[in-house]
Amino acid sequence: MKRFSTLRFESTRIEKRSDQYVAIGNLTIRGKTRPVEIPFTLFGPINNPKIGEKRFGVEGMLKINRKDFGVNWSKSLDNGWLVVGNEVKIEINGEAVARQ
Repeated sequence: MKRFSTLRFESTRIEKRSDQYVAIGNLTIRGKTRPVEIPFTLFGPINNPKIGEKRFGVEGMLKINRKDFGVNWSKSLDNGWLVVGNEVKIEINGEAVARQ
């Protein structure tokens, strides 16, 4: 469905909790926005003085209930199992560059 082909996360703040960070913000899926917290780990920096930048790795994960975002489609198999579960795991992996 092209109309809802993306999800969007907008961070409102970042907090450090023990050895992890947490991105706090709003997640929008299918036009429905809910507040979420995404725990993540920050790796680095790796310095590259030749081009004057530092690189950081980011890895995080959160679980949501798809029905909270209006994703209600469901289908049962002949044995009663659901084709799609209600809990969805979203994994985030990225890289950030800080210019010096």
